[in-house]
Amino acid sequence: MSKASAFDKDPQNYDELRPRYCPELFADVMTLAGAGSGTTALEIGVGTGQATQPFLKQGCRVTAVEMGEHLARYVAVKYKDADFSVVQTTFEAYVCPPSSFDLVYAATAFHWISPEIGYPKVLELLKPGGWAAFFWNCPHASREDDPVHRGVQKVYAKYRPNSRPSAQSAGKYAAAEEYLKNYGFHSVTAKQYFGERRFGPEAYVRLLRTYSDHNAMEETVRLAFEREIMAAIEAGGGVMTVHDTMELYMGQKAAI
Repeated sequence: MSKASAFDKDPQNYDELRPRYCPELFADVMTLAGAGSGTTALEIGVGTGQATQPFLKQGCRVTAVEMGEHLARYVAVKYKDADFSVVQTTFEAYVCPPSSFDLVYAATAFHWISPEIGYPKVLELLKPGGWAAFFWNCPHASREDDPVHRGVQKVYAKYRPNSRPSAQSAGKYAAAEEYLKNYGFHSVTAKQYFGERRFGPEAYVRLLRTYSDHNAMEETVRLAFEREIMAAIEAGGGVMTVHDTMELYMGQKAAI
């Protein structure tokens, strides 16, 4: 199973535990793209639709592309009463006439697509004057002075010695800005947003299970790892804090 397809295993858990994005990010996308009633939007890698609802509420007509069979089925039911449709395929294989959409966006998904394929295809699918919006959530664990963080890192050192704790993002996906410029987008803009989430031991382990590298561990090792992670969180006070950096990159197709 590829890392990209690993997300298809448990849609309900993924939907419940994976982070949403802050309202300010969506407000900036809507304002810059002029999104509103009747806007045609394509979402790449919809997952379980964490980023979909704000566009539907704004009146956009959303078409989604999702490679995972279970995820596509899940999100089709979730938004069955909305102006929404989902196509189960990869973005690379997705077939649609050029200049079909006012807005093309992807939420923590576009990095799975090769830039030389993804950016030109998005540009082709956009109407003249349309906008691309790519955004990511970059989580990292609690601060170094947090006893929970130190305890959890000891467990990682034991079971996954080659892994490194993530640091606060200072533009983890900043290459998107240059790709947008290099592949012919105009009015390119970038912005960051910040937030945090708190988890008890069991909820944090459930969150870990939504990540492909975690699910790639051999099962008996993974279960032992999870038990020790929960014990470390309990020993440190019972709450794991995750700090989120959300990055937004937007670019516009030239108007004719």
